[in-house]
Amino acid sequence: MVNEAIIVELLGNKGNPVRYNCADATLIPKGSIMQITAGRTALISDGNTNAFAGIAAHEKVALDGSTTISCYTCGIFLMNDGDEEPARGSRVRINGVNVIKSASAPNLLKSCVGIELNNGTSGVTDHAVLIGSGL
Repeated sequence: MVNEAIIVELLGNKGNPVRYNCADATLIPKGSIMQITAGRTALISDGNTNAFAGIAAHEKVALDGSTTISCYTCGIFLMNDGDEEPARGSRVRINGVNVIKSASAPNLLKSCVGIELNNGTSGVTDHAVLIGSGL
């Protein structure tokens, strides 16, 4: 996979990891932007209105017998903005597989990932984003 988030700094209690369910057959690279679905199950984000669960804290190997994954919920991560450059201080949301974009009011609460900390280059994983509960 490409565009995984890169840890800059874990905040709170070592990133405040939360454990979610996942399918044994699923491959999840470390740093994947995760969405939460029914049954407290986490999947790699795949759309622009997905509910944000966190950043995959470790790789989940397909068919390894594991049915859980931990996700960081508090920290600063470098992320890819696809083809947009969110303004510093703006809220950003999930926009497909491992990509973020500016959040607007209708999707802010559900898919908000965090706050853009700098203006990076469009299409490059260099956007520092602060994620954390209560943002």
